[in-house]
Amino acid sequence: MRSYEKEIDTIKKKLDELDLRPSKRWGQNFLLDSDISLRIVKEIDKGYDGPVLEIGPGLGKLTDELIESGHSVICYELDSRLYSYLKKRYAQLLGKSVHLYNKDIMKDIKGLMGRDCYIVSNLPYSITSRFIGTVLDSKNCGRESDDRYFGSILMLQKDYIDRLISKSGCRTYGRISVLFQLKMDHELLMEVPSSSFFPRPAVDSSVIKFGIKKDNRLDKEEDAILRELLRVLFSQRRKKISNSIGDRKFHGIDGVILRKKIDEMGISEYRPEKISPEDYLELIDRMMKIENI
Repeated sequence: MRSYEKEIDTIKKKLDELDLRPSKRWGQNFLLDSDISLRIVKEIDKGYDGPVLEIGPGLGKLTDELIESGHSVICYELDSRLYSYLKKRYAQLLGKSVHLYNKDIMKDIKGLMGRDCYIVSNLPYSITSRFIGTVLDSKNCGRESDDRYFGSILMLQKDYIDRLISKSGCRTYGRISVLFQLKMDHELLMEVPSSSFFPRPAVDSSVIKFGIKKDNRLDKEEDAILRELLRVLFSQRRKKISNSIGDRKFHGIDGVILRKKIDEMGISEYRPEKISPEDYLELIDRMMKIENI
């Protein structure tokens, strides 16, 4: 295991200068390994020439690599002390290749998702679920998309990424797995041990690269039906899906008719975690063809 004594000492000194103690609530765990930052930046799609959005730049380790690689960067840093430090550090670049905001990214992310966007971040653990949910809710992920560019390379908790990419039949497979895999092309880039951060978090991390699928995307109505179906089925994940549906109506579709469609697919005896994203997509397609929808 690599030792980071020198890097930890450097960060401690910088934090002392700023009179700053890392906030667990804001998920402030500073990456120690510059090689990881460099590998992340090298994975940015070559065809993308717009600005890169970095969330929680902290002390600027990843920001430095982005600038060095010729990218213009939009940085959102919530901590006012770190924001002041970054403002001084990149004073000569502000308004040019660096745009810095002392704001909560969750207040602006919907607007940012409405244009060409590439996100690169060691994402604070505290906003992971809300952030991924907002990305998946974006109309860029639906059939109504006007094909704006979206890409992302995020360092997240390993167990959360395991849920996103989990295969059907696995214990970690759930609603978020289905939605993510239907909407995103993805690639697991690397795993990052907790020892690569200061302070050391309780869990390991992984880095995932993903972008919006250009095929098999759901329109607004199909997305709503799928989410309702997943909510009901996974809230009773030990039940066979035919039993969970019963006589319940889904967007005007009678449960008896829906169970017939499930029988035709040969999955009526399955529990929800045994059904692949592709089968869920096929089921939604069959539901949309029912005359009384």
